[in-house]
Amino acid sequence: MSQHDVYRDRSREIELLQKKNPMMPLYMVVRECLKREIISCRLVPGERFKELELSQACGVSRTTIRNAVDILVRDGLVELSGRSMRVVPLTRAQYTQLHEFRRRIDPIAASLAADRYTKEDLDVMRRFIAECASDDAETFLEADSNFHRAIYAASGNMFLLKAYDQIDPSRRRINYYSVVSISESGLWDFSKDKRDRMRAEHKAIFDAIKRSDTKTAAELSEKHVGSLLFDFDSYNKH
Repeated sequence: MSQHDVYRDRSREIELLQKKNPMMPLYMVVRECLKREIISCRLVPGERFKELELSQACGVSRTTIRNAVDILVRDGLVELSGRSMRVVPLTRAQYTQLHEFRRRIDPIAASLAADRYTKEDLDVMRRFIAECASDDAETFLEADSNFHRAIYAASGNMFLLKAYDQIDPSRRRINYYSVVSISESGLWDFSKDKRDRMRAEHKAIFDAIKRSDTKTAAELSEKHVGSLLFDFDSYNKH
């Protein structure tokens, strides 16, 4: 895709987001557009860009770009370096730290969800479990993320949900990058057994929550996150 096509597509996406959210300030619309590109790795980890270039690419003022980037910096997706900026690189340490966090917090959310869920919560979880059956990489990733967020929502604790939403952009970007890498290297088929295992683990966590088994829901959640670290290392060996 040429640079002209990239600019045109980005400007069109900003225009569509504006129409969908007419009350949203322009800098927030630009931030949402760039955030999507970063999470999907269309703006690749470590990529550098300048304020003027980004302003021209988005068809907005430099002040709008500056305001949008300020939020992306707080989101942990962009970092400033002198007069330029870059997409925050992805590292093994980030992956490890993210899953260290989830290995401690996911069990708490699952335990509370097992104690507090509503029928609507179960319906939402069922929907995302069904969507995880897809072998399309993007659909699978989206459903996986939404399933885990549904557990946090079912916990009835707004601080837990806020914590999940704070790490979710980094989580999605890491997962997307990992899956794109294994897809392009031919390892997506290799990983089918791991996707099947994840689906089975999702179902087991859901069943524990449904029967209000707080202890098992927590234990299965911790085991599920722990196995993801092993997956990262096993992919790197192929």
